[in-house]
Amino acid sequence: MKRITACIAAALLALVFTACESEFFKFEDLEFSSPAVSFICDDTVYAADFTSINATLTNISEFPIDLFNDPALYKKAGKTWKLTPFTEVYLYSRFDFASKPIKLEPGDSFTFTLEPHIFDVKLTKGEYRIYVFFHIDEASTLSDVAWADLTLSNKSG
Repeated sequence: MKRITACIAAALLALVFTACESEFFKFEDLEFSSPAVSFICDDTVYAADFTSINATLTNISEFPIDLFNDPALYKKAGKTWKLTPFTEVYLYSRFDFASKPIKLEPGDSFTFTLEPHIFDVKLTKGEYRIYVFFHIDEASTLSDVAWADLTLSNKSG
């Protein structure tokens, strides 16, 4: 009985560790942000008490791209990047966006607006990366990625 309990405890611990580990991402594993798009913020440095951050994704390829979800925000934590979670209310409000992709034809742009109230934690000063997935070819099951870097500082908003 003790052996079964120990196996179950080990399995649960492995499951919890895997779930926590998924909050981190090593961007160094990727060689570059996709050359198919331009993804930039309005500014590179924002006050930690910012009211909004606009990040614009522009399709600079020759092919349409499809956006299927909101970007993710990561904060630099040593040599890795830690996911900054959205609030559940925000995620539920964006459900339609995930089920109906936005198509960007060559030259088209889409601007994401990030506001402090959509995050489940208070954002503090540091280096951040807005990360977005998209498909270049609607028949493809592979996603491409792009990111935009920014810094939150002590400057006043």
